[in-house]
Amino acid sequence: PTFHKAKHIKYWLRCLKTLLPTAYTSNDSQRMTFAFFTLSALDLLDALYDHTTADERQGYADWIYRCQHPGGGFRGFTGAKGGNDVDQEGNCWDPANLAATFFALAALIVLGDGMDSVRARECLEWVRRLQRSDGSFGEAIGKGGVIEGGGDIRYCYLAAGVRWVLRRAEMERAGDIDVEGLVGYVGRSVTYEGGIAQAPFHEAHAGCTYCGVGVLKLLGRLPTPGDETKNEGLLQNVLRWLVYRQTLYLLEDDDFTMVGEDLSDLAAKVPEPPFQMQAAYPVPALDAWKESEMSSKVSTEAQQCAGFNGRCNKMLRKPHLQDFNAIRNYLLGKTQHVIGGFGKMCGDPPDILHSYLGLAALATIHEPELRSTDPTLCISMRAREDFEQRTTVPTATKEVSHLDDR
Repeated sequence: PTFHKAKHIKYWLRCLKTLLPTAYTSNDSQRMTFAFFTLSALDLLDALYDHTTADERQGYADWIYRCQHPGGGFRGFTGAKGGNDVDQEGNCWDPANLAATFFALAALIVLGDGMDSVRARECLEWVRRLQRSDGSFGEAIGKGGVIEGGGDIRYCYLAAGVRWVLRRAEMERAGDIDVEGLVGYVGRSVTYEGGIAQAPFHEAHAGCTYCGVGVLKLLGRLPTPGDETKNEGLLQNVLRWLVYRQTLYLLEDDDFTMVGEDLSDLAAKVPEPPFQMQAAYPVPALDAWKESEMSSKVSTEAQQCAGFNGRCNKMLRKPHLQDFNAIRNYLLGKTQHVIGGFGKMCGDPPDILHSYLGLAALATIHEPELRSTDPTLCISMRAREDFEQRTTVPTATKEVSHLDDR
């Protein structure tokens, strides 16, 4: 399959500079999330600076800063902003949001903003107040200082990401989160299968596994070339779970009946991959079926979690354990849309979330027409490296000073 770069650029420019479809109306409060996906997608396509002016990019950054909350963090949009006359009682209607805060900071990194106007100390203190006694994080501070919103592994990743970005320049004046409590929460969310769940005693999920591995990476708790023993047992189980998640995607009309057939008769039906990628280590389909005990059936449904698995493997420095060819064929042959963007499933229209995840997945496996991506922050390597060059790292925080994923 062919990657239609021009169509993807056109799709994202339409998202950036024109009105979104009416289906997005109910997500108006999530504008910060859409802003990050749009700006970062154009950056991955190496089109952000070619198709926007310096004044436009400054305007995008100014809008992000208008969403900054005086008490720390960022709002999801300006619609809830009550102005300077809102009293303490009314602040609960205009809270900062953890997801919006992470995406705001990531978008500023993509735009090359110096972040001089970010209230870093207030933001870090606000994040610390979001942590619960079990180590997890909520979404916002509600009335009476109560932690509101979900308390699962996704918010743990967002909190760790905000900490990584801001503690690089704002260290001693802001207290830290309970790092050990957060690491313990991630460990308790690992299931008997080896994957990581949304919360303890829940079912393992690719997206949650990515968030859990990302937390450990951002906290400096993954193995490094100098220390291969960090969380070694946990991560071996996670790797095994990730490897078994890659399957063969079949449509209902595909001629690949398996029931009642001997595995040795199926070898001729396994198509040869038309695309070869350096460093890819394809797992033969028959071996995968045998190992995962799927000889009697193959799932006819597959979600677009290839990117989560790929980024996890790259953070764990084991990218060779995935079949790059199969991932690329699925994304470009099954979910790439004719107008640009990606759908969640085969035949679905493109949406902002899955269109970005599709690009990020392809960038992770080194699609030639995309910029290299940082798997931990899910932004381009260019953006991350520029940010690291502009910021200094205090000695007390060397554990979050770099993300060596190359």
